[in-house]
Amino acid sequence: MKSIKKYDEFILEYDVYFDTRSKPVKMKKGDSVLEEIKKIAPWYLENINEIAPIYRGFQGKRYTRYNEPRKMFTISPSRFERYARNTDNHYIELIDNSHYWTEYPKRSRSIICTTGLEKAGKYGQVYRVIPVLENSKIAVCPKDDVFFSFKYLFGKLREINNTGFASITDFNDWLNFGFGMPEDVDYNYIVDRIQSVMDDMEYNEYDEEEVNQALRNFTKNLKSGKVEITDMVATLDAWMSPDKNGFSLIEYNRNSDELPENKEVYTSSDCILVLESAFQDEFSFELYGE
Repeated sequence: MKSIKKYDEFILEYDVYFDTRSKPVKMKKGDSVLEEIKKIAPWYLENINEIAPIYRGFQGKRYTRYNEPRKMFTISPSRFERYARNTDNHYIELIDNSHYWTEYPKRSRSIICTTGLEKAGKYGQVYRVIPVLENSKIAVCPKDDVFFSFKYLFGKLREINNTGFASITDFNDWLNFGFGMPEDVDYNYIVDRIQSVMDDMEYNEYDEEEVNQALRNFTKNLKSGKVEITDMVATLDAWMSPDKNGFSLIEYNRNSDELPENKEVYTSSDCILVLESAFQDEFSFELYGE
């Protein structure tokens, strides 16, 4: 399993093997970011004071030029598959293939953002994330990080395993060590592996010495009748549903003035990324001439 060494490593977890999804917008000295926004996403500036912004922090050489942060990028997240940086992709495979999540952006093909300006700043230069099209779908997590956002799932896992579950990391550990799930496997493999282990439990062919304590407790609860689950995959699917866990889906537009504070959000829509300091400098000058 991929190691997680500290909390900050998986806040806003997001990556591709090579981060090439964003492309710099060519701007000459003196070019205006507001004018570029008007060209690419004109709807955004028509009611700017009523729109709750979303942000992302970036760091690295590709986000600078001549030791100065680049002012603007474009990004098409749906064209590339993203990978969780510090943990396995099991939860992403499950929700992206779930009928409960059909209306939501695919997590594996989204850019991960936040409604918290300070939180974005922890991870580098802050960029304002602006969908190119008005009414783009934005998924809103109930917590500041998706890792802690599946409260209903964690509660149900605690019930059947008699042990603590508090994050997606715990869930992945349960799948990895309990069901023998390898890293970086697809949805079909996950489903087949879970079903195979459940079948072995039913026919008493499961070697409990090879699994962790959490799954041994689950096995005992299942065999004793304390827990009744006939289809583990369908059960997990229901437990991970966005409604049960407090996720919400919005259409981001000129009237989106009430996004919850300090929450992780994500979208698969094409976006522009605008350096927040440059945006504020120009916006203040337009308003106050200073």
